[in-house]
Amino acid sequence: MKPAESYILRQSEPFKSILLHLQILIERTFSKLMLQFKWKIPFYYMNNKPFCYLNVSEKKGYIDVGFWISVPLKNTISS
Repeated sequence: MKPAESYILRQSEPFKSILLHLQILIERTFSKLMLQFKWKIPFYYMNNKPFCYLNVSEKKGYIDVGFWISVPLKNTISS
C-alpha cells in the first residue's frame, strides 16, 4: 500500500470517509493525476507538478483541500 493511501485509511471517522470520497471525486474528475505522499500528507500531481493536497486537522475538525496554481485547469477535466 502506498504511503498516501495508508495516511487516508488510518484517519479516524468521519475524516477517513470524507477523504475516501474526495479521493474518488478527484481521481474520476482528473484521470491523469498521480497520488503521492509529500510533506506527510497526500498530494496529487499532474505532469510532475503539484495539483492539490488533502490535509486532516482533527484538532480543528476539518479537512484542507488545497490547490496549487502550477497546473492550469483548462482542458484537464475528464469527460
